[in-house]
Amino acid sequence: MKVGGRKCWIFAAIDPATRRVLYLRAFRERGLWQTCQFFQELRRLYGRWAAEAIVDSGPWYQGALWRLGLTSLRHWLELYAWHYNQFLMERGLSAPS
Repeated sequence: MKVGGRKCWIFAAIDPATRRVLYLRAFRERGLWQTCQFFQELRRLYGRWAAEAIVDSGPWYQGALWRLGLTSLRHWLELYAWHYNQFLMERGLSAPS
């Protein structure tokens, strides 16, 4: 997505049951720092860590979870990355590069 002529990446938290957007955040870059910040902002807003996440295959997710002390979710995020890609393929879309 471009904002003011500059590329940015959107991080979104969506309730899978209701499809309601819980939180939306744009960053000019994507990586470990932005991912940590997004998860921390979500925790501050809702008072707890997310129960589940559907993510693309970005390598920064595992690093962010490790820094936040959520290392038990590493394999789980990889599994959801696969489901996310399947979801996109079923709709004729592809993950952003």
